[in-house]
Amino acid sequence: MEGRDVKYLIALGQVDEMEQKHIAALTDYFGDAETAWKSPRLWRRALRLKESRLEQMTASRAGLDPDAIDAYRRSLGVKITVSSDADFPAFLRNVTDPPRFLYYLGALPPPERLSVAVVGARNCGDYGRDTVNQIVTDLVTKAGVHIVSGMAEGIDGAAHRAALSAGGFTTAVLGSGVDVVYPPCHRGLYREIAAKGCVLSEYPFGCPALKHHFPRRNRLISGLADGVLVAEARRKSGTLHTVGHGLEQGKNIYAIPGSVFSPLSGLPHYLIEMGEAKFTACADDILEDFLGVGFAAERESGGERDLTALASDGAERAVLAELAKGRRGFDELLDISGLSAPALTSFLTLLEIEGAVRETPGNTYTLTNS
Repeated sequence: MEGRDVKYLIALGQVDEMEQKHIAALTDYFGDAETAWKSPRLWRRALRLKESRLEQMTASRAGLDPDAIDAYRRSLGVKITVSSDADFPAFLRNVTDPPRFLYYLGALPPPERLSVAVVGARNCGDYGRDTVNQIVTDLVTKAGVHIVSGMAEGIDGAAHRAALSAGGFTTAVLGSGVDVVYPPCHRGLYREIAAKGCVLSEYPFGCPALKHHFPRRNRLISGLADGVLVAEARRKSGTLHTVGHGLEQGKNIYAIPGSVFSPLSGLPHYLIEMGEAKFTACADDILEDFLGVGFAAERESGGERDLTALASDGAERAVLAELAKGRRGFDELLDISGLSAPALTSFLTLLEIEGAVRETPGNTYTLTNS
């Protein structure tokens, strides 16, 4: 969203004690953010709050300059998306207390991509980092999966770095303003995600990473994803908040098992034991739930299938047509189809999982019935 109304929307966001649900109530009542901003004496008509809080809000508003706030936003390159915009992440319209608008750096997550949230302990061990690195790398390279996390130390940071190293897209959802780097040690990671992925927040500029922000932030992490992967985490931890939101939102939950001697295996093992999470040892344990395995079973039973049903467009049909002629290399398929490398990798992974194609030596591929 751009235009005149943006500066008043974000100015409302900077008012002390003003939450996004209050902004939603004001803009609904007055029709737009500009009118709401210019009518502080009438806010009590739309907001059922104590008089003392309303007085604090209006006093705070008097000290704010919408033009200066918008100039600051533009200087940072921060963009705004509103829930009514076409590019607003669709899943987030249905989370508990949905945000009216979001601040972001970079590009919004591609809506067509499979998305997986990766969560776990800040004080994780080498096992947690290593397993997350391997699974995330495979999710990205095999299927171009979008990785979502919270840019915290430990598992979050490992997930973001693995996605970036594999050439993938990753989104960091912050519990602070989009202009506040937390933890400070992740300043370099923050810049890389902003350049190659998305840094996103519902909190106003300058807002610190307060403890009570993170449980709320977690509903957006799970909300952006198709599934939630839990790595090392204690039985009672902040990670459980994200899992709870994910379950409430109907998301698939996955858990990486660990050592029975480690307290960081507490939450993954509990979720698996309770039947709330799938035992997950590799990326394929996740991908098979979304990309399907029906073709392999059908082929074993002697049935035949029209492979073009697996192609969503002409470029993918060109890949199938070329493979029908015999073994082809990855680069040959790139040139013939015009697909990007991640898109081709994702399609070939689907074909492999469906049992339609197998990879052969030299980064080449062939139909399984060839």
